[in-house]
Amino acid sequence: MTAPLTTPTGGEGPVPVPEHGAALLDVADLRVHYPVPRGKLRAVDGVSFHVGAGETLGLIGESGSGKSTVARAVLGLAPLTTGEVHLRGVRLDQLSRRELRRQRRHVQMIFQDPHEALDPRMDVWSAIAEPLRIHGVRSRTERDRRVADLLERVGLRLEHGERRPHELSGGQKQRVSIARALTLGPALLICDEAVSALDVSIQADILNLLVDLQRERSLAYLFISHDLAVVAHVADRVGVMYLGRLAEVGPADDVVARPRHPYTEALLSAEPQALPRRLRERQRIVLEGDLPSPVDPPSGCRFRTRCRYAAERCATEEPQLREVGPHRWSACHFAETLDLRGQEQGTTWLGGEHGRTATTTVTRPAATS
Repeated sequence: MTAPLTTPTGGEGPVPVPEHGAALLDVADLRVHYPVPRGKLRAVDGVSFHVGAGETLGLIGESGSGKSTVARAVLGLAPLTTGEVHLRGVRLDQLSRRELRRQRRHVQMIFQDPHEALDPRMDVWSAIAEPLRIHGVRSRTERDRRVADLLERVGLRLEHGERRPHELSGGQKQRVSIARALTLGPALLICDEAVSALDVSIQADILNLLVDLQRERSLAYLFISHDLAVVAHVADRVGVMYLGRLAEVGPADDVVARPRHPYTEALLSAEPQALPRRLRERQRIVLEGDLPSPVDPPSGCRFRTRCRYAAERCATEEPQLREVGPHRWSACHFAETLDLRGQEQGTTWLGGEHGRTATTTVTRPAATS
């Protein structure tokens, strides 16, 4: 078992971390609806999941699927219509603003655009130290020690601390964002498209850093992305979202190899392949039409208007997310009978069993006991 994670001295004391795999984040029947002139926009419409200590849960889906709204709702940045969010046994959605602020030190977020996430008027050193000051670390010496340690750990030099965001590359800015997120010793990091704005080679470097930090600190990740190849190479489990709901949940390797929902199959077919065209066994599944409006979703199955397997039952009966195999869940009436095509290892741009690129390798941490 990895060492327990603690916060810097001067705050509220050490933060005990649950045993690896124990429940850390529990989300139950989460709904985020926004009033609009024609009714209500169902950004998230009944999503439930959990993240264990030291685990990575990946959420994937198209733009508009609701995955980023889930992240904001967990942090209290989006108002819940109904549902419950429990972090370390504490129900976050019923806390006062002051109490929620105290709990947020246990869960931090890494955003898609590191430039937008950093104050252009602050140098890197001040940006990383700011959460420590806000949460009661009064000793300047302690803050400086912590910032220096974090800069080194995320692969930056001390002189980077004197620079402002516009003087850094995209990868360096994201490393600063990661360091800032780690200052208070969180147990959970929410990565919202954390590498999608970076070049492919830099993506692999940042993914490697996140994996290493998870090993060292027993971190749990809620990893949100539109890129199934990235998520599948870093996540233990994957949840596929479509139009505000979960379409499929399962172990990452299993979901990629044998999808249990037609939407997942379509996402996999759209992933770039590192093979000559003549060697590619699968054909891309082109989804007809646009994502339906969350204001007026289709009756029955929400995916039926774009699904090539849709039957009459799909229009009249809404499929529920149900267990269709060991640790496999699907919201498809025909999950057990459809012969859906997955993806062989080593055929995406990340390639290889452990996500090999031309410059580096992304490896998933093994479970500890």
